[in-house]
Amino acid sequence: MLAKLNSGKLLPYISLVIAVVPVWLTQLGARLPASTTSHVLLGGLVVSRFGLWLFDLSVSQMLQEWVPAEDIGKLTAAVI
Repeated sequence: MLAKLNSGKLLPYISLVIAVVPVWLTQLGARLPASTTSHVLLGGLVVSRFGLWLFDLSVSQMLQEWVPAEDIGKLTAAVI
């Protein structure tokens, strides 16, 4: 199953899991500095949003390249 998923779709999920791990460790009793937990959480969220932006950008580019000009209005009207 993982072979069918490309890294563009997995990046947001992986970065969010990495961002939440320090919070979970703190809740389980690990003694991590608050600044470390905050920095890792914010860094993971930034990477996740960047991955989502790249995925959206690639979908927009594929839409522009692969859908004929006369059908774009029909497709985008159905999506919006």
